[in-house]
Amino acid sequence: MRRGTFGLAAVLMVTALAGCATEVPGTASAPSSAVRLDTGNYATTVRTVPERSAARGAVMEGRRLADTMPLTTDIDPSLRFGGQLFAGALRDYNIGGSLEASFGVQVANAMDKRGPGYYVRVDTSRSTSDLKTMFFGAWEMDSAAAAAAAVADPKILASASTDGGIPRVPVTIPGYPAAVSYSQTVGKDVAINSLVASGRYVLASYAKIPAGAAAIGRFYDRQIAALKTFTPTPTEKLADLPVDKDGIASRTLVPEKTEYFVTDGWTTPKLFAADSDRVEDTRKALDAAGVDLVGLGSDAVLRARDEATARTLRDELADIVQPMESGVQATEVPGAPGVICRIESSAMPRGSNVKTHCFLAVGRYTAVLTADQTGDAKQQAAAQYLILRKAG
Repeated sequence: MRRGTFGLAAVLMVTALAGCATEVPGTASAPSSAVRLDTGNYATTVRTVPERSAARGAVMEGRRLADTMPLTTDIDPSLRFGGQLFAGALRDYNIGGSLEASFGVQVANAMDKRGPGYYVRVDTSRSTSDLKTMFFGAWEMDSAAAAAAAVADPKILASASTDGGIPRVPVTIPGYPAAVSYSQTVGKDVAINSLVASGRYVLASYAKIPAGAAAIGRFYDRQIAALKTFTPTPTEKLADLPVDKDGIASRTLVPEKTEYFVTDGWTTPKLFAADSDRVEDTRKALDAAGVDLVGLGSDAVLRARDEATARTLRDELADIVQPMESGVQATEVPGAPGVICRIESSAMPRGSNVKTHCFLAVGRYTAVLTADQTGDAKQQAAAQYLILRKAG
């Protein structure tokens, strides 16, 4: 199931921790004195980002590594719709289950000793009738020997009961004869799973697209080249990695702690784009606005070049939602000028799926949030508006 129009914002779409509803009078550029901003139980001031730790450092290291990945549209132009990016210490936070679902239980078992890393899913369509998918990722292992041993694990090519007895046919990825790769055919679809070691890293890919082997080869080409300039953080230094940067995360709504994801801290514009539904359109909008930093909480706050570009970015991100579904309507947040909200409804196999996306710009910052309930989204948007106004 699709998680939302902007992946980072949608993954981060969790109920914020308790705060206080705030009534703020204002002038023409502030909340109207005749309107009482409804912020629900959401805090309306900058928050304290958790202290550094080894666990959080592993998450930040995963994001550092993920920032070396190629954009999905560089691998294959048809891979336009993203929205599932996982980065961090993948053996923590129960992410292993998702890893198995993406690449298979054999791959997950072979990389049981994996360290920080990432993987991303991207699709060719939003329609389930013609959907084609690709997953790819990279994990840091303890050593080059450990990476080679994981790829050489004989279980990877063995038949698996979890595959329903579907035969695994060895295939060769162009330019990578040492990669361990196999295909499986289900109906008219052919899917390729592939692993290759590069130094202390393991690269993995699953491609169910027409040019699967070629796309995997392009991923390997670009990712391996990028890894040559990447310097991993020693394990004993992970606790030194900063969770926040320039106070960008402190401007976001308080995230809820979950066992699956650490949705906190700072990240890069590239990762925000990679985790969005329309990867290339989002990347272009961020580049044009000069976005250089993104903060994560239960929403996302992006730092643009200046006030004008922040407003333009808000409009462009909102417009990206507009044509996505026929059932999109606009709504406003009373007392918070310049907040744009889109209520998006889409048909699902077992009923409709409704999400509300809100976009706002205050100063040089643009915020993006998504919620299942429109009223909740409006309260979050009102709280985020006040946080950015007060923070300056």
